[in-house]
This record gives sequence, C-alpha cells and structure tokens, in this order.
Amino acid sequence: MDPSQWPDWLVYTLTGVCIVAFLGIVYWRLSPVLFFKKRATQVPGVIANWMRVREKGQPYFYPLIRYKDLHGQAHEYRADERCEGHPMYPVGTPVTVFYNPKNPKQVQTEYPDKTGQHSA
Repeated sequence: MDPSQWPDWLVYTLTGVCIVAFLGIVYWRLSPVLFFKKRATQVPGVIANWMRVREKGQPYFYPLIRYKDLHGQAHEYRADERCEGHPMYPVGTPVTVFYNPKNPKQVQTEYPDKTGQHSA
C-alpha cells in the first residue's frame, strides 16, 4: 500500500507514536544530567588547591575539590569550572559537593556566592 493512500488517522497516529518515542528517548538520556542533584548525595567539601593551565597564552585556574563521602572515604577531583586570570576563591573555601553514591567520581560542585551563600 502506498503511504500517500493511508487514511489520515493512521498518518496522525504514526506521527504521534514517533514523537512520543523520540521524547521518551530524549528524556531517558537526559534525566541523569537534569536530575543529578535530586538523586545525588550532598556533602561538604573544600577547595584544596588550584590547578593552573595555559591555553593560547592565557592562564586558567581549575579548583581541586576535596570531600569525604558518607562512609568517611576521602576523594579529590578537578572541577570542570574554571577561572580566567586568577583563582576566584581562596584555598580552603567551603563548597557543597553532590556525588553519585554508586560512583563517587560523578560529582557536581556548588560554590558560595559573594554573600557567602552557596549557588550553583
């Protein structure tokens, strides 16, 4: 049967099924990223040091974050966020760490804002 001869209800149904399937796949793939903080464990951390990197002559600084998981095991990681020119916070600045209990290397860092409150 030629698709141009399909009844309208069948075309609309197939289109709707494809759209719902596509949105379901997108949600399934993005939900770990979108809802990470809701599923993660929150613990205090600290900026332990800054790692300096030069890119095209420009200095950038990445914070090295240290935290302990709920079992007391210490972890360190280099955060993905970076500062240009000079570090934004001094070493020892408290931060909030969100980590996946099943994989403590999956982390997000929340930094204090200028008022001392934490912000994303």
